[in-house]
Amino acid sequence: MHKRVKSKTVLSTFLINQYTNPNVFMNDLLLKIRLLRLTLRVSQMEMANNLGIEQSTYSRMERGLSPMNISHLYAIAHFFRLHFDDFMVLSVEQLVVSLQRKG
Repeated sequence: MHKRVKSKTVLSTFLINQYTNPNVFMNDLLLKIRLLRLTLRVSQMEMANNLGIEQSTYSRMERGLSPMNISHLYAIAHFFRLHFDDFMVLSVEQLVVSLQRKG
């Protein structure tokens, strides 16, 4: 079981240190977001509306063509009713199980 990390800076450092290349970290995170969205049958339009951006902008962000900042990540975690630390650390499978338990 993962420990909760309280500081955003500590969490960011912890996560990035798990990877030798920050680009790999971001690619993995974007893939996790896409897989979670598809697993839960959420459209890109719903995600874009949640973030207050155009669907085309969200699509570019999800594909890594436009930057996704920390506020976007917090909004995505909130949209899925996930604690930010869990969202960043747990696998898609673990996140889905967590959401199913919440009902």
